[in-house]
Amino acid sequence: MEEEARREQSANAEAPEAAPERDEYCQLTADFAQIVRRAKESYQEKAPGREIDFVGLYMGSRSGIVCKADERGIPQVTVSGEEEDNQGNRRTQRFFIGLQAEVGTKDTEFQSANLAERETIVKEFEVTSQGHELVKAAIEGAQRSGERVQRRVDEENYEWFPIVHVDGAEHSINEDVYPRLELDEIVALVAGARQVVRQALGAKLDRVEVVFLKWREHTEYADTDLMKVDQIVPRLGITISVRTKDGSEAFGAIRGAMGGMEVLRRFEPARAQQRSYLEIVQELAKGVAKEAIDLDRAQGAAILGTECPVILSPAAAGVLAHEVFGHTSEGDIICQNRRSKTAQLTLKSRIGAQVSDNPAFSMIDSGAATIKLGRKALEHAFGAIVVDDHGCPGKETRLVDRGIQVNVLNDRYTLNEIMDGLKDDIVEGMRAHGLTGNVRREKYDMPPQVRMTNTYIMPDEKGPKSLAEMATLVPKNRRGVYIKSCQGGWVNPDGGEFVLNGNLCYLIENGTVTDKPIKGVKVTGNVAKFVDCIRAIGAAETMDQTFTGYCGKNDQWVPVEGGGPLLYIEDAKLAGGAAADVRRWSELVVEYDKQHAQASEGKRSPRSIYLPEMGEVLGKETSQAKVCLVTAALRVEEEVDLVMGRRDRAQFAARDGKMVRRSDRFE
Repeated sequence: MEEEARREQSANAEAPEAAPERDEYCQLTADFAQIVRRAKESYQEKAPGREIDFVGLYMGSRSGIVCKADERGIPQVTVSGEEEDNQGNRRTQRFFIGLQAEVGTKDTEFQSANLAERETIVKEFEVTSQGHELVKAAIEGAQRSGERVQRRVDEENYEWFPIVHVDGAEHSINEDVYPRLELDEIVALVAGARQVVRQALGAKLDRVEVVFLKWREHTEYADTDLMKVDQIVPRLGITISVRTKDGSEAFGAIRGAMGGMEVLRRFEPARAQQRSYLEIVQELAKGVAKEAIDLDRAQGAAILGTECPVILSPAAAGVLAHEVFGHTSEGDIICQNRRSKTAQLTLKSRIGAQVSDNPAFSMIDSGAATIKLGRKALEHAFGAIVVDDHGCPGKETRLVDRGIQVNVLNDRYTLNEIMDGLKDDIVEGMRAHGLTGNVRREKYDMPPQVRMTNTYIMPDEKGPKSLAEMATLVPKNRRGVYIKSCQGGWVNPDGGEFVLNGNLCYLIENGTVTDKPIKGVKVTGNVAKFVDCIRAIGAAETMDQTFTGYCGKNDQWVPVEGGGPLLYIEDAKLAGGAAADVRRWSELVVEYDKQHAQASEGKRSPRSIYLPEMGEVLGKETSQAKVCLVTAALRVEEEVDLVMGRRDRAQFAARDGKMVRRSDRFE
């Protein structure tokens, strides 16, 4: 009876509440639309370079729940609750609230303002006033920089491409159909996961961290293309990270978007009876503990030499998709690469060209929450969006079709430059597909960029249907390795060098995956030379997990997902050497973030960014400023800081109803 009652309670918890309402600040979109229209008309100039082509105003904020255990294991909960505004209206508190103005002339300017340094709700009438001031400041900056670009056009024959405009639309979106979660249940999940790890590892355990995060991304946006958006997008996840006294680090997570607690069922196999959320999280914790134990007894990657056959798990295949084929398909990176004087790899030449010799190799990026991948359907994809940060609907974009790169991810600033000079059939396809809906930013005080959402390699329905079948492709007279868990990877878009950082791997001998663990396997290579490396692609049956994490690009982190079937890479090159063992992956990620943040804040030159692990692959003289990194795990404090928006880079602050230019953000 107790079991039946528990399952009934769980089922009821998953039932949606009343139809979701619009965001509480939704009426601001009409005010924003008026602000940008009037600003464009009032400050318009005919002087070359100073013509205002585009104005947008964006307000971003987050709310949600954070639960993590302290050093003694006692769960600590942070919740954005409710409070009354001056008119007596109940308003949801926000972790942060801010504005960004965007103006396009012959150049682009972004100005941002922290609206709530000391508050958790804002006064709408003050927001509109501050929006006027911010847009004016952005217009002044855009006109000055536009003049400089015009001089380059006149004097240096500099190529300039016009902004792509779209037909405006109104979007009112609230995907948070489960706005209220049971705090007692969340606390039990965090405590339960921690207890499982402690019991499994005992005296071997050095540290265990568990964090539950459920947050809502709130957006109000309008621009002079008549786009108006008010939007709420929820994301949820629980992550478990472990370190043993021998120094092994293991990690596990279930993350997703567009849902409530049912996100935790993402990878549940078909069962006669559903497990409880606590049982699911305890199973995740057991897997993390087992990985830590296997890593403690694992051999080093040196036993594999510098080259061997490699089978990538679905999650590791997702990292490959993201780094090798995803970043090289982002429009802003392609345009920067095209204009770079130091680039050794020409990314634009890959469009319309063969990027894989395997005729079954196809890849997509999709902003959808539910995605069909052959016979496999994935729900609650972590990187999902509804409309992007310019109001364009998130689309499924086929990047590679049967080995040929047929499209790229773009925005209004890159599409015309990308299409220029391409073959007619490729241009026709790109023009028909239009803007791909991949404009994203970490938060309001960082400029929007072209970013991946959910990036997948498509299965080959004629390919191997299991790991055992895939392993038989490895010659019996050769040793190979199966990369089961992958911490992340990085790529240098200018040179094409990349690294996939495997964590727990298993030796392949005599065409069989053994139970002999190996750690620290780093697959390396060059994007341009990887065309003939993928020898086999698994069927949809092999897609049992995906990679979820955070992508770092130009010092902005955004949630992403990647996946694919099992992949067989023939003669994969392995990175090694002394520098590879300088620090753990988690420490490398922290240092990467630290140095790129210092560069963004003007505290160091971008040319001075240097990590020895990357220098070993790139060479000491190669700039690391443009390196993009994706990671499954941020340290708990960094992940919480990211969600709560604690790092602040706004140029202005709203104080006592006035806009104040800040002098404490940058040196």
